[in-house]
Amino acid sequence: MGRSSSNLKPQASTSYYLCGWKPQAATVLMFIYLKPTGLINSDHPAIIQTANRLTEKCSGQLEQACALFAFVRDHITYDFAPEFNSLEDWRASETLERRSGMCQQKAVLLAALARACGIPSRVCFQMLRDYKLTPRFVKLIGDNVLPWHGLNALWLGRRWLHVDASLDQGLVERKRYRLVEFNGEADAHLHATDLAGKPHFEVVEDCGCFADFPREVGETILSLTWFMGSDWKTLVRREGASM
Repeated sequence: MGRSSSNLKPQASTSYYLCGWKPQAATVLMFIYLKPTGLINSDHPAIIQTANRLTEKCSGQLEQACALFAFVRDHITYDFAPEFNSLEDWRASETLERRSGMCQQKAVLLAALARACGIPSRVCFQMLRDYKLTPRFVKLIGDNVLPWHGLNALWLGRRWLHVDASLDQGLVERKRYRLVEFNGEADAHLHATDLAGKPHFEVVEDCGCFADFPREVGETILSLTWFMGSDWKTLVRREGASM
């Protein structure tokens, strides 16, 4: 991807929303990480209402971020074989309504909810090695590296914190994985090992963070024959598979 978030220019926005946040608190530098986009549609009524409901008892942005993270992690079920037809399927409000999504869809939703609360947010990507992929999945992919794994960066306490809300608690408990927890003060990444101490995830490459979900990433996913094909979906459903 020859594109970076630093190349994205801010555009005029007429509305800001909720959570006690005022637009004058934003700096020019952070503007592109606060404004709604076509897919990170933080100005959608359902996004606004959900963010309001989740953060109404929070005392500040740190607590707000933790509440939003926990909601996306646990109440948006992880789906290893979502139905994709177009880039529209990454839209935050669609994922919220569907109540399920793969890592990228969940990251777009968390970015939208955070922006609705005035928390600057980015969508980030990694090339991620998954040591728990079974041989059948490895055969379909060609190796055990998952391309363009999605997560977030949230601006809290004058720094970017990286958070990964991909795997919900129910899945983690069933699979005996380690739950990713976020306290608002440190990064929250997928764990290198499971509860038994066996290898699980390894970041092969960090691929950058973006103010909007890059069209090129979506088009790449839509072009992956192994991911879009029926064999992948059948295998996931049959084995109850996940990352």
